[in-house]
Amino acid sequence: MSSSHIDLTKEVGSIVQSAAERARDSGRPVLATVAVPSPESDPFALLSEPSSFWWSQPGFSVAGTTPVAQSLAAGSGRFIDLSVGLRKVFDSQVSAGREPLAFAGASFGHQPLEGEWASFPVAAAWVPERAIVTEGSQRWLVVSSVVRASDGGAEVAEHMVASLEAPPLASAPPPVARVADKGAYSPSDTAYQGSISEALDLISRDELQKVVLARRLRLEAAVPPSPAELATALSTRYPDAYGYAVVRDHAAFIGASPELLVETDGDTVRAAPAAGTVAGTPSEVENRRLAGGLDTPKSRWEQELVTDAAYFALEPFCDRVSGHLPMVVAAGPVQHLSAEIEGILRQPVSVLELAGALHPTPAVGGVPEEAALAFIREAEGFERGWYAGPVGIVRANGSGTLAVALRSALVRDGSVDLFAGAGIVHGSVPEDEQREVDMKLATVMSVLS
Repeated sequence: MSSSHIDLTKEVGSIVQSAAERARDSGRPVLATVAVPSPESDPFALLSEPSSFWWSQPGFSVAGTTPVAQSLAAGSGRFIDLSVGLRKVFDSQVSAGREPLAFAGASFGHQPLEGEWASFPVAAAWVPERAIVTEGSQRWLVVSSVVRASDGGAEVAEHMVASLEAPPLASAPPPVARVADKGAYSPSDTAYQGSISEALDLISRDELQKVVLARRLRLEAAVPPSPAELATALSTRYPDAYGYAVVRDHAAFIGASPELLVETDGDTVRAAPAAGTVAGTPSEVENRRLAGGLDTPKSRWEQELVTDAAYFALEPFCDRVSGHLPMVVAAGPVQHLSAEIEGILRQPVSVLELAGALHPTPAVGGVPEEAALAFIREAEGFERGWYAGPVGIVRANGSGTLAVALRSALVRDGSVDLFAGAGIVHGSVPEDEQREVDMKLATVMSVLS
């Protein structure tokens, strides 16, 4: 037996023993977490598990497997309930190397999901049994376990040590260029443009100011790309995006989002709502020329609606809220206007609670909210599921980062569903909005064909 094995066994045993003591004192199970450096681990290898996730943002990423502890919620108060449940999971946690974190996500709406989304909860946050965390140039293998007062500890510690000494090794995914058919849109071209015209009529009568109408493109694939293949490809092509993958049973929801919903470190909060779209190219010179198309009354009005909504949603939590002028942000095949909203929190607030105050933003719903959501349900004709919902990570102290789940694909049972939408405001042209959706679909389509 090597000295490193002995040292690891002692460290894990000590953590598990401390967790067992806290469990006896509190009368509740306690989370124990141990992390070790593991530069050879491959995060994407974990996506082969039937229940797993991946999250990436500039400078940080994490992939994880089966929940060792989780919080589930549904209904209109799901974000508060999720936060309360996760706080109980993290309460009295004991850790060494790195503190535990949870992956969190929720559907666009709060009703139970059916059909192709049936394996996805309405809202969930879970701590993975195994995770690979990459921060800067460092990489750790993180193992967590729930310790109960009745546990002797030795068996739990032995299992954790075995998991820490067997890191997932790299496996090169084959190319994902497998989907060749043109697919089927829902709604159809005619129905989609008709819905836009109906929305514009409501806008002209001041019943709506904005509504975001999405489309689904269903592609058939004899051999759909695996979650690891698609996540790897999106991560490589869009390294500055918020990358995510959620694997539930035999379905995987994967994407590369350009839009931050909310981020907090416990003292400050930041949101970056986006609106307005023009084409993007690999050329910075050409992008600057095309970005001039965002300097229109329509784009400025659309951006003002989403910025105001974020400002007023965060204001009750903050001593001070400030906004920055909109900037053009490149997002692969498109460019958007994005304006950062920053606030100083009166007291620490969970990122999940902040998400509940913001979601759904006018960038994915509309203004006024209730009327827009009712129109979306009637016009789209398909279940959004987790598309356009919040997705990201939550740390043990409630801080974290959540993006809006855009530029996404649902992979299951031989099919790949792509989702994208366009914001309809005064001045929108149905044909132009349809072309905008096609440009956004190219984010994922570009790695599928």
